[in-house]
Amino acid sequence: MGIVQRQEASLIRLAYVIVKDAHIAEDCVQEALIKAIKKCHTFKGKSSLFTWLISILINECKSHNRSRWKRVLKMYDIDRDHIEDHSESFVQRTYMSDCLMKLDNRYRTVLYLFYYEDMDIATISETLSINPSTCRVRLKRGREMLKKVYEGIGGNE
Repeated sequence: MGIVQRQEASLIRLAYVIVKDAHIAEDCVQEALIKAIKKCHTFKGKSSLFTWLISILINECKSHNRSRWKRVLKMYDIDRDHIEDHSESFVQRTYMSDCLMKLDNRYRTVLYLFYYEDMDIATISETLSINPSTCRVRLKRGREMLKKVYEGIGGNE
């Protein structure tokens, strides 16, 4: 089983955290995989293959978020299907995910990689091409913002 099959769900979840749409997240993962295959000769081995793939995916998602197409789709505000599971843990996880999605992308991405993908600060910094101290600050501020949003005090930032 290859790295893509083992990490597919993680890649889609990460893309979803950035683009906020399940179908677009899947498209971004596919585009990132295509780019990775085309550019595999540029992989220098300074990081793991998965870290390199994540950085390509993040760039693809950021590119999508800047695109005109995203702004056009947002105007229509299409309702999403809702899962009918109402267990307490599901509701709490869903609420926490909703709170996370309200944060600015730079904080949301760092929090996701740290808590959901169990990456350490050094790996996150390398993946996002940011200084480790910047990563720590974003993690700290992101936690503070998430707590405010979760408690219903804060807004978008």
